[in-house]
Amino acid sequence: MDIPAKLLERQALPTASKDWTESQRWVAVMVAKASQAWLLALRITGSHAVAEEVVQDAFAKLLESPPPVDPGSDAARAWLFRIVRCLAIDARR
Repeated sequence: MDIPAKLLERQALPTASKDWTESQRWVAVMVAKASQAWLLALRITGSHAVAEEVVQDAFAKLLESPPPVDPGSDAARAWLFRIVRCLAIDARR
């Protein structure tokens, strides 16, 4: 499986404007980390379609009840990838 180099690049979390709402900051994090989240889900599930569903489910979960961390922090990134990992494992079963 060939993975485009662009997807493998580590992207910095966006710096949010002070005028952004928390939801807007979370959306910015999701956009910045979408390709990495998809790659993680793909590695676990082995399916492009299932990986896309897993990432969509993780993003929906994040928007429904965001964790009590700053969206621009490393903890936010860790939370996102932990949710993707758990959902991907569940999808693989």
